[in-house]
Amino acid sequence: MEIENLPLGRKVRLKAECSYHDDKGQAVLTSGFPSDNLHPHITISYNKEKGGSGKYSNELLCMERNVVLTLPKSDAEVILDGIIDVFPRSIQQGAVNG
Repeated sequence: MEIENLPLGRKVRLKAECSYHDDKGQAVLTSGFPSDNLHPHITISYNKEKGGSGKYSNELLCMERNVVLTLPKSDAEVILDGIIDVFPRSIQQGAVNG
């Protein structure tokens, strides 16, 4: 889904499936919202000094060598509530004004 087609400001509820990380970044695999990414996710953090970036999460989730942290087993699901937005704001402004 292109940035200009995102329903910015919409509240969403996602289910966290598992967490991935390495020395360049960290992402949580999610379900509950359509995505053009092969693996729908939220980027949690990245290490710019080690070559990480916001887009690195897509690579991280496709690697076999990454570290996979399954979420704790329990009867409760890990649910993430949020609002669809983009970062940095200049991207959003470009999509709206461009």
